[in-house]
Amino acid sequence: MSIITVRCRLVAGVKQKIIGKSIKNFSAEEQILLQSLLDEKIQFELDENKDKDAKVKAKIKKNTFITLAESSEDVRQQLWHFFLTSSAMTDELLDRLSKHDSFQTWRQQGKLPDDELKACWLDLKNSPIYDRKLPGRFFSSVHSMVGNIYKSWLALNQAKQLQLDGLKRLVKIAYSDEVLLEMCDCQFEQLQAKAESILALIDREISESEESPSRIKLLFKKYPELPEADILSRSAIAYLIRHGCKVESEIEPTPKFKKWYKTKLKRVRRLETQLAGHFPRGRDIQNKALTSCLETTNRDDFTDNLEYLLWNKPISGNPPSLPHPIEFNTNTDLRWLKLYRKQYKCKHTASGEPIDSIELTQRLFVEFNGLTQGYNYIFEVYCDRRQLPLFQRFVKDYQLNLKPKKKDNQSQEKYSSGLFVLRSAHLLWERQEFQNRYRHKTLTTQTANEPWNTHQLYLHCAMETDLLTAEGTSKIQQQKIQKASNTIAKQLKNDNPSVKQQQSLKKNQTSLAALTSSLPRPSIQVEQVNPHIIVGLIFDPVRPIYLAVVDVITGKTVACRSTRQLLGDKYPQLSEYRLKQQHNSRHRRKQNQRGQFYQPTESTQGEHLDRILAKAVIQVAQEFKAASIALPPVDNSIEKIQSVLEADAEEEIPEDSGTQQKRTRKTSVVIHKWSYNRLSGYIRSNAAKLDIAVEMGALPSPGTPPLQATAIAMSAYNSRKHIKK
Repeated sequence: MSIITVRCRLVAGVKQKIIGKSIKNFSAEEQILLQSLLDEKIQFELDENKDKDAKVKAKIKKNTFITLAESSEDVRQQLWHFFLTSSAMTDELLDRLSKHDSFQTWRQQGKLPDDELKACWLDLKNSPIYDRKLPGRFFSSVHSMVGNIYKSWLALNQAKQLQLDGLKRLVKIAYSDEVLLEMCDCQFEQLQAKAESILALIDREISESEESPSRIKLLFKKYPELPEADILSRSAIAYLIRHGCKVESEIEPTPKFKKWYKTKLKRVRRLETQLAGHFPRGRDIQNKALTSCLETTNRDDFTDNLEYLLWNKPISGNPPSLPHPIEFNTNTDLRWLKLYRKQYKCKHTASGEPIDSIELTQRLFVEFNGLTQGYNYIFEVYCDRRQLPLFQRFVKDYQLNLKPKKKDNQSQEKYSSGLFVLRSAHLLWERQEFQNRYRHKTLTTQTANEPWNTHQLYLHCAMETDLLTAEGTSKIQQQKIQKASNTIAKQLKNDNPSVKQQQSLKKNQTSLAALTSSLPRPSIQVEQVNPHIIVGLIFDPVRPIYLAVVDVITGKTVACRSTRQLLGDKYPQLSEYRLKQQHNSRHRRKQNQRGQFYQPTESTQGEHLDRILAKAVIQVAQEFKAASIALPPVDNSIEKIQSVLEADAEEEIPEDSGTQQKRTRKTSVVIHKWSYNRLSGYIRSNAAKLDIAVEMGALPSPGTPPLQATAIAMSAYNSRKHIKK
């Protein structure tokens, strides 16, 4: 299963029912358009009721109406205030949980209890500040968002802590080959023989074990179990850990070991800095942290640089200007429909003079659960042409379960919403760069610069790509049916169920019945692939990407592609993009030195290049019929490169930290100027559409790009074998 996100711009407004009597309130041009729509709908209703008498037909003509959507500045203003209040509540809930007495316990366990989150949320919801100030959907969004923030933060924090503990253990037992030989007082051949015997023992344990642990884990586990008197065995294990479970033919030079050791120490310090004093923070739209910082400008009692940096962060960083998004966690929270709205067009007379004309066009709209009753809000969808088929699929899925008119006593087939393409959505604000000239005419000079007019609403929809085809839908359908059947079988074993358990059983049985209905989906022909061909990728600060097609059985590289070859005749755009980044960086630095906030952008040029590279990678995978694409771990690779740079600078300039920072800053800027996460996201998205698997490979050792890309592919294949075993 693969989830991708599509986005569209929304225009907020209200619905208006138009009947024949109210047409007189419109202009002459609008009256003609509305009357034509009413006549079409009346004729349709009469055709559907051919056998009815004259009284029924007269009632149809009298009560027939059309729904017209119209954008509204008042709706945007009210939504903006709702978002601000919801964002303030989110920030306060995050702050309360971070100050909870059990926060450190949650941090160690890597999990936030649901009852604790719900108790804090209810206490804040019922407080006089927020009570009845927001729609119910905004309150539930705050609860789910804070839960998701803490879930991801705790998981990331726990992963970093485990990485830090592993690095500390590695640094503690790591010694150079010469020091190990001195400690055990033996020849290098004896150390090699002992290391080979330990490796054979480890491999025997792995083959006999059901869990199939890795070599390195077993070596770390065995090291503290050995008695301190057995110096040779402990030295052999330390030797294997240092050399990646391999027995080298020659003694490693001490300078090479020292450089490696300093790199590991740098990574330890960076992880300790990242973990110190960190907890989930909100967006602080009201700038409370900045106000608190400015009130203590004369403070001089900092204990270390870290405390000063945390205090200075609100001043040096850019203040957030956008509130938190609103989450809609199920596809049933969105209702899709088509309505008419006014569309202004510029026409020209016979003499060539421009005049504004009005047309009524049918457009795609969406409603949100919690913003219809009592508010009557509606949102028009604006999307790209390539995304329009996806939103049309959302509409078709939604209409499948609409209640039809009773006709010939036919019952409608029910479909499960768990098989709909749309999975969840986020509603958020983004700053708009351009104003629509017709909309700008309706704004007064007093409100034109208000945030609800300078920002635009956007909808981010998460969708399941496998559900776009009949084959993918059938696969997921069988999985859900199996899961629902197992749940019902467990519930039926209960001889004395409670009322809630009976309701849950009935709900699950209804869901199972709906899952058996097959959705109308197009069928695609899946091409045969070679399971032994893997496309390995490596990200590099100088060249964004390098590709190698590897036959994992023979270990040979079939083909290689550089960034220049992947971009082809569009390669000059990359140089242009790099020069634009350098120009904006210099201009930004000059403006910041003058005390002016300046944030230039390269528009969407980087995103455009990422799309071209992702498309080229998929084309290479299709050309060689590759079964999967192996990507490197982005976060760890950036951390590793940064640690190597800092260790090199410290070795060359040992006692000047300022010069060390200047030395590493230039390369560090190059590393962070390219969004490798965005590029890997586009590769995953395009691969998911063609049912090409995406795997993660281990970070390779330093070397040439072809060797590194090949190592990524081989590590992905080896991890695949390890999982199967």
